[in-house]
Amino acid sequence: MDKLFSDFPKVSKAQWEEKLIKELKGADFESSLKRNDEIEDFSYCTYYHNIDSSNSIEIPGKSSFKRGGKSDNNDWFIGALICVENEKESNSKALDLLMTGCTSLVFDFKNNPSNLSVLFNEIGFEFIQTQFIVYSYEQFLGINVYFEKYENCEIIYRLDFFSSDELMSKFTDFTSLIASKNTRFCHVNTFEIQQCGANISQEISFGLACGHEYLVKLMESGYTIDQAAACIHFSVGIGANYFYEIAKIRSMRVLWSKIVQSYNPLDKNSANCPITAEVGHMNKSLKDPYTNLLRQTTEGMSAISAGVETLLVHPYNSKSVDGPCVLSSRMALNISLILKDESYFDKVIDPIGGSYSIEKLTDIISENAWKMFQEIDSKGGILSSKAVELIKSAISNKVEIRKAKVKSGKQMMIGINKFTNPLVETNSWSVEESYFGLKKVVFERDIKFN
Repeated sequence: MDKLFSDFPKVSKAQWEEKLIKELKGADFESSLKRNDEIEDFSYCTYYHNIDSSNSIEIPGKSSFKRGGKSDNNDWFIGALICVENEKESNSKALDLLMTGCTSLVFDFKNNPSNLSVLFNEIGFEFIQTQFIVYSYEQFLGINVYFEKYENCEIIYRLDFFSSDELMSKFTDFTSLIASKNTRFCHVNTFEIQQCGANISQEISFGLACGHEYLVKLMESGYTIDQAAACIHFSVGIGANYFYEIAKIRSMRVLWSKIVQSYNPLDKNSANCPITAEVGHMNKSLKDPYTNLLRQTTEGMSAISAGVETLLVHPYNSKSVDGPCVLSSRMALNISLILKDESYFDKVIDPIGGSYSIEKLTDIISENAWKMFQEIDSKGGILSSKAVELIKSAISNKVEIRKAKVKSGKQMMIGINKFTNPLVETNSWSVEESYFGLKKVVFERDIKFN
């Protein structure tokens, strides 16, 4: 080992920069190797040295969970969304998904299914993770009653109390029912805010504000901090910038751990941040399915490299008028299967830990997001009208910048504003959706190109 270090002597940052300047062959050093990101509101270098890193030694599976909550491997649940309309057809779809590699079924109860026995027929819930997007106390109660006969099932409820005044008004009813069951039911939905065009710091600060409000409400209802933290689950949107997205998830974990630990939990694992990462539609094209596949793959890779617990890749055309097709649905599942069975992403925990660039990006993003979280908190928290207006105004500003960059071509997007498919596409995007008073963004739909 001593000989190894003598064969590879340390190189100072000054020596490194001297070599970089030489390799640039006269090109400007600052503009070539440093970036000012207008959307993300930070500057960064394309290179870093170990003297730039403030990283302390951390172990995967341990606080502050920057390196994730896993200690044995990097396995993850493979998610698929089922929008329940017809119970029998949805059951058939669920069984087919399970046979083709899905390990996390996400049922959307927007259409209020009534026959759960038909919907859940022959599904082995004890072998998979199941998430339920529910919209009322009655739906929640019905599912709870159904699963009383099961043991050791991993059930997560996606109750987004901040999306519905009616849900929030019944918060104490939910807490009373859940009190003895240790079930995650408070959903922090940063995926939807990301799909509205939020930048990374805005997405994280929104999630922290929602999560903190849940903690406060649960503890006011008699929960301990350990019990309250065990009720919360995060879904995070994954964007196109590979390294940013890795650093974002790490930052989310660090800051959530900071919040939970401030309440002195008895169990250090309470500060872990369970995350479902979702690959959405903002940068996808109905005319270019194969470029979409590349985008979905790299976005999924960044989420997995950061150690998320579940990955849900939405079929690229699921928000179109025609809805998802067989090919897009199958490819959305295959991405995880290939990354596991052929690329072995499930074998190595936190493969990017210790990278000077990633560690520095994590620090930069954490600092920005924490400042905005504190600003939201100073205005009364996420339920305050002043905080809501702050968030909406900040995100709307970034959306306009994003659209201007895409329309002008400063941000090149293959298949959308560059090298578009000349063939006529008969399918079209569905009407705009909204979340938290903000319209969701799909560049191909929302920007008129000349």
